[in-house]
Amino acid sequence: MSRALTGIRVVDLTNNQAGPSCGQMLAWLGADVIKVEEPGKGDAARDTLKDRPDADSLFFLSFNGNKRSLTLNLKSPKGKDVFRALLKTGDVLLENFGPGVLDRLGFDYPTVRQLNPRLVYASIKGFGSYGPYHEYKSYEPIAQAMGGAMSVTGFPDGPPTYMWPSIGDSGTGMHCVIGILAALMQRQATGEGQQVEISMQDAVVNLIRVSLRDHQRFGKPMERTGNQLGAGVPCGACLDTGEVLTDPHLQARDMIVGVEHPVRGRYVTVGNPIKLSASPTTITPAPLLGQHRHEVLKELGYSDTEIRALEAERTI
Repeated sequence: MSRALTGIRVVDLTNNQAGPSCGQMLAWLGADVIKVEEPGKGDAARDTLKDRPDADSLFFLSFNGNKRSLTLNLKSPKGKDVFRALLKTGDVLLENFGPGVLDRLGFDYPTVRQLNPRLVYASIKGFGSYGPYHEYKSYEPIAQAMGGAMSVTGFPDGPPTYMWPSIGDSGTGMHCVIGILAALMQRQATGEGQQVEISMQDAVVNLIRVSLRDHQRFGKPMERTGNQLGAGVPCGACLDTGEVLTDPHLQARDMIVGVEHPVRGRYVTVGNPIKLSASPTTITPAPLLGQHRHEVLKELGYSDTEIRALEAERTI
């Protein structure tokens, strides 16, 4: 069945959470998301907080469903050849490497644009590619701190507080989805791709705009207000994580779903919050490392003999 993003191929080079959450949302909407990973190692999230030694972590599974995995050594000449062939078939390149990493590999935007002018080149960075902080790296607590969110979180007599909802990581990923979709829409008019850049700090600042507004209203930094919002009339149950996982309303809306994994078996994960009447989402498990390398390479025109040679050379 045709889906909202059927026919869109995303080359996903991302690791951990911010980038993978973006790629997963695009996959949920119907894009063919090919997760390119280092042979023998893969996304570092596969080993993050593992609860069993024989299976990828639940953290990895949470952000990589509905994707295909291609293992590829981007430092080898033949690996770069395969990657160039893949980029020529792609609509989106998604990356969240540290500053300058992809440039040093020879895949900066001007070079990639020569390969495929229609490609949308999407980058997630801690602080973007320009500005005084552009060389700094970031992760969730830094994004929350530098974006101002921690300063307005907590109680008045306590210190700035880190919040567990990942507004820096997944919040940035969702901002990147919006940018990619906008670039794909503009491509329909121009026939050309463009760069999309999302900074983790920028995304957090966008999400705390109400506090920034109140700073301007009152002429001073906003104080932490704990659990106090103001009206005192609207109310809802404060569900803990166990109650969320078993909530009948969330289950009825396919926000909490069971998925069968080839190694782990059945596990519960979060579904797609975006509901499209003509493009329903079926959640599938995150791929095993390199699970789809044969089928992806065959789609690129490689023969079985060539694929076996690349495996022998540890290119894939």
